[in-house]
Amino acid sequence: MKNNGISNEKRLVEEINGKTILEVNSNIRSFLKELFGNIDEEVPFNASLFTRTAKPDIYITYKNRIKFISVKSGKTDAMHLERIKDFILFLRELGVSKETQKTILLFHYGDGTLTGEGKVRKPYEELINEMKNQIKKANEELNSSKIITEMFYRSAIKGNEYRSNGVDYFYYGNAEYGVYTSKEELLSFILRKKHYSFNTIHIGPMTIQPYLRDVNHNSKNTFKRDFVQVKWHYFLADMENAKCVFRV
Repeated sequence: MKNNGISNEKRLVEEINGKTILEVNSNIRSFLKELFGNIDEEVPFNASLFTRTAKPDIYITYKNRIKFISVKSGKTDAMHLERIKDFILFLRELGVSKETQKTILLFHYGDGTLTGEGKVRKPYEELINEMKNQIKKANEELNSSKIITEMFYRSAIKGNEYRSNGVDYFYYGNAEYGVYTSKEELLSFILRKKHYSFNTIHIGPMTIQPYLRDVNHNSKNTFKRDFVQVKWHYFLADMENAKCVFRV
């Protein structure tokens, strides 16, 4: 199956690599000026796919400066994936209470246990109703500026890889048209925004959910139950709004 995300990233690299500012299309020209400011019309850019497992997808070099870019396209809202035990350790290090950690694990496995060993697994709709008060209380603790900031960097900028390169800019679109914003602008926007619309566990705009529930015990990939997935459902809208707020 063709990976349209990778194909899009390759197309962006091809549009930029080895070309001067006058040789790229108007959309990319605006983006490069945003990244690097004043540009010598005779100096070419270098662009490459980021091959290591990390949050950046491509990187662009101009003279002795380098920018790491996260490229998004289509309707995908998945932002991050990691083992639930590592995620809980991350929250513990931030001082999140044992009660909230327990709520997250009970919601994650949905079988009445903190380890996923229960026999009866409840569907999302049933859990949301039964755990409404617990989830509300957990969200009150999880949505501090400190935790939102740390989660933003973990899920969108650096991941949980040791010494990985972090994202400088987000680019949503293709070589012909795109929306872009810096990590600083996006973080400032989500810290100012109120996130009242979620009835599930969330940290800022990022929802926390199991990678696989497997309520009916049918999956052959049961290991996925031990992974937590972070989704950002209105990522493009937040990018656009962040750009508007900080550039008027």
